[in-house]
Amino acid sequence: MTTAVEIELIHLIPTLIWALVLFSVVLLFRATIREQIFPRLTRFNAFGVEVEIAVKQELDRAAVEKPAGTEAERTQTARRAARLSEVLRGAHVLLVNDVPEEMLTPTSIMRSLGVEVDIVTSTVSALDSLRHRRYDVVVSDMVRESEQTAGLDLIQKMRSRNRTEPVILTVGRYEPERGVPPYAFGITNRVDELLNLLFDALERARG
Repeated sequence: MTTAVEIELIHLIPTLIWALVLFSVVLLFRATIREQIFPRLTRFNAFGVEVEIAVKQELDRAAVEKPAGTEAERTQTARRAARLSEVLRGAHVLLVNDVPEEMLTPTSIMRSLGVEVDIVTSTVSALDSLRHRRYDVVVSDMVRESEQTAGLDLIQKMRSRNRTEPVILTVGRYEPERGVPPYAFGITNRVDELLNLLFDALERARG
């Protein structure tokens, strides 16, 4: 019996030697191995934190003057922006607004996330832009100059031209009891909700 055990131990010696060698190599070069295997993950985590902080700061600044959600809602939006950064990067958004300065915060945030934003100030210009390229999302104000339903008019004209890009409408005063207009992807007067609607649309189109 003892002889059999000794024989088995002798057979295990080469395996134990290789295990010790492998352990020694890993221990010796652990820093290099970690750098080679995990750098992308480390950089991604750092980038995600930076994105979250930057988006949250912009939303907090916007909240001083405009509806932008509660503290918790702004934090959730910033975290979602960081989580979807790969989906958002390279997307194309058409922004239609006769006063583009009203959309400085969402435009800045979108561009910081790698979204390409084209800005036009009229329905005519929007349709011309749509004729020349494909967009992932269109963001339009409802009222432009004296046109109280300019956003709805844009949606109707897009549909008559077989343009199916989702259209998000922005308003100065949101009345939830009126619901979302037909064929609109969403409607809001809040900066954080606008970003979340954009994220929803881009996830569907590119996720």
